[in-house]
Formats: sequence, C-alpha cells, structure tokens
Amino acid sequence: MSRSVSKLFQPIRVGNMSLSHRVVMAPLTRFRATEAHVPTEMMADMYAQRANPPETLLISEATCVSPRGGGFDNTPGIWSEEQVDGWKKVSSSHSTSTIAFVMLMLLAFKVTDAVHAQGSYIFLQLWFMGRAGTASVLAKPDSPSNPGGPYKLVAPSAIPIPGRETDEVHALTHEEILQIISDFRKGAENAIKSGFDGVEVHGAHGYLVDQFLQDTVNQRTDLWGGTIENRSRFALEVMKAIVEVVGQERASIRLSPFNTTRGVSEAAFPFRSIQSALSRFTPNNQPHICPFF
Repeated sequence: MSRSVSKLFQPIRVGNMSLSHRVVMAPLTRFRATEAHVPTEMMADMYAQRANPPETLLISEATCVSPRGGGFDNTPGIWSEEQVDGWKKVSSSHSTSTIAFVMLMLLAFKVTDAVHAQGSYIFLQLWFMGRAGTASVLAKPDSPSNPGGPYKLVAPSAIPIPGRETDEVHALTHEEILQIISDFRKGAENAIKSGFDGVEVHGAHGYLVDQFLQDTVNQRTDLWGGTIENRSRFALEVMKAIVEVVGQERASIRLSPFNTTRGVSEAAFPFRSIQSALSRFTPNNQPHICPFF
C-alpha cells in the first residue's frame, strides 16, 4: 500500500529547472566575502553543503549590483571581474560524482561550480540597499571595500529611515535612476557569466526597489512616484531590463507585501498592481514572482 507524499517533496518544473522537491533555500546574508566583496572558499563550502540532495534550488545571499548600492562590509558584489570569477567557481560543473566534487572543492572553491557539482541549481539575488545602507560605510574614500567612494545614501525621496533621522539621504535624479536600472541589468549579465541559473531581484524588506513601491518613502511627483503605477515603474523597468538580457525563465523578483521593517508599510505596498503589471509581460518574457510574507 503506497503512502501519499506531501506536495512539498514532489518534483516541480520552475523555468528551465527540474526540481526534485519544493524546498528552496532562501537568501541568507553571512558577511563572508573579502574586503573587495569577492566570494570566498567558506562561501563555496556553505552553498555546496546546502545543494544536497540533487535538483535543489538555492537563492544566494543578497549581492550588490554596484558599489554605490552597498552599505555593508564583507557582503558580496557582482560588478567586477574578480567577483564574477569568484562566484563562477562556486557554480558550474554538473557532475554528481563525490570524487569529482571533492577534487573541485580542493582545486577551485568557487560558488556556482560547487553547487552544480552536486547536481543542483542556484539563483543570484541582486541587491541595491538605498537608504538602508550604512552611511559610514558608503562615506569611506576610494578603496577596495568602497571602490569609487565616497557615496551618499540614496532613496526615491530625501526621507531617512525612522530612528535614523541624522542620516543625510539624497533623492535620486532621473538620470541616476536610469543608471541604477543599468546596474541591475549588468549585474544580471554578470550573474549568468558567473554560472548562475538565474537571478532574483531583491524587491523586499525596505531596500531600494521596495522604497520606490512605498508611498511612505516615495513622495516624488514625477513619473517615478505619486500614483501606484508610477511607484511601480522602477521595479518594472528593472525587471524589463533583466528579462531582456537573461530571459524570463531566469528572471524573478522577491516582494514582501506584509513587511514593516526599515520604515515601510504593509498598507502602502501595491502588490496587486505589481502582480497585474508583471502579468502583462508577453508570455515569453514574464518573470517569476516570489512573495515573501
């Protein structure tokens, strides 16, 4: 007599991936990158450990698309060739041989290689912190930890996080918004170059994409603010740019409709509007939505 198996442990097809179960590893910030925001051997080991059993999907820790989008030390990035190479060696051989895996870890220690050696999949989470960054970190002069610095905290409007009223926040110009969209696009390109199976835009938890969605943070009166449609524009333009370079099968966005951290409001979140707008992408270009409650 056969026993029924919970749907949680049944196979599912997601994009180009055939998963053996429906348990996905969520992003987990661990501050284990180098000073120059390059993935390390410890990170490769961590992801490899969590890539078993085969055909498991992992979402990487939040990874900044540009130095100006950071605000923490020792978090990984995806803007430099050194970072691309560091991630690559965490992801790309699909052999499940134990001996091959051990040799790979001894010789390479790169993230996507290590995950693929276990027969599993990994998406890179693309991140821009905006006003949620740490001002003192962004204020550092040009250095390996803050290349091109110093930078300002930025947001849709010059409104600091409640409780951090001493932060000086710069309201992004139209041209700066377009540059950040380009940063996300380049980050997605670099992710695929690094061997990732896809990308997830961090649109949750009060970071920049979420800041644009929220009327408590976004009080602009131009095409990037005001109406729900305008507040949703930044997230949608980021997703369009990413889908253009990686395809809809490799594109996703994480949203947090009921999150209230970092000065955002559950009531202000236009989830239905975002969902509706994404559904109007052409069938061949529709990204995946990952609501996080």
